[in-house]
Amino acid sequence: MKFRPLAERIAEIDVNVTRNIEFVRDIEQDDELVNAVEEVERPHFTELMVDWAQRNRTQDWSDCAESLRPLAKSLPMLIFNLGAIVDILLACASKPKSLATEPALLLLGALARDVRNELVPHFGRIFAALSRLLDIAALNSEQNMDLLEQVFQCLAYLLKYLARYVAGSLPSYLGSYVVLLCHQKPYIRNFAAETLAYVFRRLRANRVEGALADTFALMYDPARTDQELSNMAESLSVLLFEAVKGVQRRFHSQLPFILRPLLKVNVKGESLAESGTTSAARASELWAAKTSILRMRDHAGSVDGAADVLELVFKQFRSAIRRYTAVVEKVKAEGPVVSKPGPAANIAESADANAVSVHGAISVAK
Repeated sequence: MKFRPLAERIAEIDVNVTRNIEFVRDIEQDDELVNAVEEVERPHFTELMVDWAQRNRTQDWSDCAESLRPLAKSLPMLIFNLGAIVDILLACASKPKSLATEPALLLLGALARDVRNELVPHFGRIFAALSRLLDIAALNSEQNMDLLEQVFQCLAYLLKYLARYVAGSLPSYLGSYVVLLCHQKPYIRNFAAETLAYVFRRLRANRVEGALADTFALMYDPARTDQELSNMAESLSVLLFEAVKGVQRRFHSQLPFILRPLLKVNVKGESLAESGTTSAARASELWAAKTSILRMRDHAGSVDGAADVLELVFKQFRSAIRRYTAVVEKVKAEGPVVSKPGPAANIAESADANAVSVHGAISVAK
């Protein structure tokens, strides 16, 4: 077998669940499971377990399947025994040098497909176990790209089928997910951003700006080091781009709702303190916003492809000009400038900053 370098193997990994959504094939054998439930009740979890019984004959998988079989004969049994099933799958997947890691992780994805919100209370410990597996896969002594792909496929399926529930409580999940967005390995950060982008695509329009504010707020943790801020800024630029990336150099329908807050630059709408930590976090936030727009520009490839982006940029620019003009007219009407800055001066300063940021975004989009 020809040796393939790490970069080449990483480039071949695809964690896009929208193009790879089929878990299972038709059931072939396993009379105990097949006869236990009617066709209308048979969960995807059961079908996938039967399928892997034919594909994996190792002792590791045999032991795991033997433990699962009496708990997974129907969908009601899956829900009733959900905690025990999750425990068995995580133990099987986390076992060192296990030959049943792949089916165990795929079964977690199938479980999410079957039980949906019933799995939400268990998401925290599942995510913690997946994070530990990623750390193992990324060790220099391991460099296990197969395990890396399996973990991210599992995470992608979990987010795909639990996206509605994750989006509903996004801040609580972001607190855990930030571990991957700050990871020292760039490919783990990128894959984490790609999988989380699927959740952003599923957000309702009126919740996107709030989700962006919650995401950027992760940078303002005083405990963040400069290296973590740098890593997170890169991850967020990938996340924002993947959330709007479409096919054939076009963009997703979420583009207007994500790009508008980015063009405003400060998505939180708060004044920023002058402390060193806040300044570093602010710089990282600006870098992430700018780089995500650069990625959009590169994706578009031409002025025609960037039409949607340019339209939003110019709308924001015209809006900034109108606000700036209104402030100038108001200041002129009030007479000479007073020695102590008042609210109008603060508004003018804000409008100036907004106009400068939009002008920069236009330069980026060209």
